[in-house]
Amino acid sequence: MDVKELLLRFAGRIIYDVETEEVLGRAVVFFWKGRLILLGYQGPPLRVDFVAEDLFSYRRRVVGFRKAMVPDEVNCVKSLVDHA
Repeated sequence: MDVKELLLRFAGRIIYDVETEEVLGRAVVFFWKGRLILLGYQGPPLRVDFVAEDLFSYRRRVVGFRKAMVPDEVNCVKSLVDHA
């Protein structure tokens, strides 16, 4: 077992899809200079999403993740050719 696997096992968090609650992977999550950093994540592309809260508050925002949609390149090119 290498250092990366040990770091993910002990310090990593499981990343869930907020819509389907599917497990997407595991990563070490932290903020650095206003950016969200995911170390060691090896899964499908993610989209960051703010999760709705039961009580509205200004002091804390909950960040969730969703699978990013894969662009349908074939239909996009076809529609561009049809409109040209």
